[in-house]
Amino acid sequence: MRTVPVIVIFSRELGELPIDPSSGEVLRCIDGRASLESVLDASGLAEDEARGAMEDLVSLGAVALVEVDERLTARSDAGPASTERRS
Repeated sequence: MRTVPVIVIFSRELGELPIDPSSGEVLRCIDGRASLESVLDASGLAEDEARGAMEDLVSLGAVALVEVDERLTARSDAGPASTERRS
């Protein structure tokens, strides 16, 4: 299991929330697929600042932290199976 942050409100609602610059940096890194740790790292903020910003976003109701079973989200790097016949 891994934790994935997901934006759970519409973008127009985000503009109405009191989001500080640190929370904005974290928010821009959330894509609904990256793990919590990846998002915090990508924000470029110090770890404690990034975690605090994520806590703020969750408490505002803008973001939910979802537990995802990695077995259900594993993707093959090989791409789709080929339908081409081999000779």
